Amino acid sequence: MSSTEKINRLQQWGLLNTKPGSIKDQLFSQCSFFDPRDLLQVKYEMLRHVYVDGWGITQATSSFGFSRPTFYRLDSLFKDQGLSGLLPLKTGPKEAHKLTPEVIAFIEHQRAIEKLTWKEIVEAAEKQFYPMHLRTAQRALWGKK
Repeated sequence: MSSTEKINRLQQWGLLNTKPGSIKDQLFSQCSFFDPRDLLQVKYEMLRHVYVDGWGITQATSSFGFSRPTFYRLDSLFKDQGLSGLLPLKTGPKEAHKLTPEVIAFIEHQRAIEKLTWKEIVEAAEKQFYPMHLRTAQRALWGKK
């Protein structure tokens, strides 16, 4: 994988370290295995240096460009969830919050009884209620399965 592809992939997953220059740890400057642009690797190595190599928290946070509160938050997440706790959380709403139960019931009825296409369902719902995006309507039903 090329460097550009790796950066794109890291960015896509929310794992691109936007401040790779703040990493002062020698591993990241002396060995190509350690990539200061890989935020997951940077977070893990900071924690590992404290727990395996015996570094102090101040030394680790300074070497890896994090604050002490960030260290404690990452430490807690790692202890609770393992490596997956260091992954970024998805931002934004987790469910179809724009649609009321009444609108969702209408969409369900249109889909099950009337056998309309998604486009037709959204057009009918917009006439009766308010404007909405087709994907919002789809997610409202798909999320209930």
